[in-house]
Amino acid sequence: DEDGNFPQRIIRISENNVRIVIDNCHLDKDSQSAFRNDGTGISLFLTNSIVSNIGFTESPDNGRVLDDRGNQIDTVWFHNNTFYNITSQVIRDAGSLINYAYYRQNTAYNIGKNQAVELGPVVEAVVEDNLFINSSFFGYDSDDDDALYVIGLDSLTQTEIDSLGPQSFTANNNNIFLSASITDAYPDTVMAPVNFNPTAAAYIEEQGSGATFINEDITFTNSPGTPAAIVTDFWNDAEDPAEFDNANAPFDFAYADTFTSYSGGSDGQQLGSLTWFGTLVNNEEDGPSLTIPSVFQLHGNYPNPFNPSTNISFNLAEAADVSVDVFNMIGQKVMSIPVQRMAAGANQSVTVDASFLSSGIYIYRVNAKAGNVVTTNSGRMTLIK
Repeated sequence: DEDGNFPQRIIRISENNVRIVIDNCHLDKDSQSAFRNDGTGISLFLTNSIVSNIGFTESPDNGRVLDDRGNQIDTVWFHNNTFYNITSQVIRDAGSLINYAYYRQNTAYNIGKNQAVELGPVVEAVVEDNLFINSSFFGYDSDDDDALYVIGLDSLTQTEIDSLGPQSFTANNNNIFLSASITDAYPDTVMAPVNFNPTAAAYIEEQGSGATFINEDITFTNSPGTPAAIVTDFWNDAEDPAEFDNANAPFDFAYADTFTSYSGGSDGQQLGSLTWFGTLVNNEEDGPSLTIPSVFQLHGNYPNPFNPSTNISFNLAEAADVSVDVFNMIGQKVMSIPVQRMAAGANQSVTVDASFLSSGIYIYRVNAKAGNVVTTNSGRMTLIK
């Protein structure tokens, strides 16, 4: 996705309910984001891949792997990837709901100015077995700014909990480390990032998983240099700031078995991306197929109340022909969404556009036909104009 001759986003998603599966790819060099999401209900599965050199240091608030632009996301599945030389952050959430986020066995190296993994109001999330080396490395000015966090999420509202169920956040077995050359470059008032924001920290304390985290400097086989010069130029307002080091690319983020991280994973495996140790995850078995549920289940609709559209979310145990009927409170059918063939999977969704209806409470009925079996479930939604 280019603006004239200027590359800005590698992949831009402009439709709703899009499912993207990317495996064993290298996405490199762009100014704004590798993935920009302008639609709602997308599911992005990224495995065994590298994303690098996103953003320019003269504009460090840009440069993201995924930027959701405030649009609701169904699934973010980042498993066994390497992210390096990113000026802003790996996941940037602008306040939209993420139904499910799975961030596991990723190596994040030299991730810049903002929260490295910013999940926002996520319903369910897993952050496990990762390396965060020099993440959120710009730090923050304690005289002027709020604290900067490497990993953060926001609590759900009571309305979201009533509709989607309680929030779940699991975080364990991660190595979060910031090089001394970076902190030495900080001015006196600049502080290093904090590992977790208060919401994430509360979950970790409740789970008692804090002891599984480590803080270890790792020497990789071949990696970019630390961004200490970028930090110095940023806090000195340099007109032509230093750029990331790419002199010895291609890089190799393997490391020796003498490091604690080598066996620091939840299953005794290496932390970070396993591709550097000859292991690839299976995209079909270890990725999307894990989300296939055993039964049909209706989750509800989000947002609720809404104006004028809402997404009805449900699980499908097998591929089915799905239709939706909407009724007013006296039982009159006021809308029908035609049958559409949908694949099996968790958190499938259908969008209801009620722009022509008046404010009020409506009953919707989801019908899923798989073979000769029809499963039906109903929910209530509130339209407020």
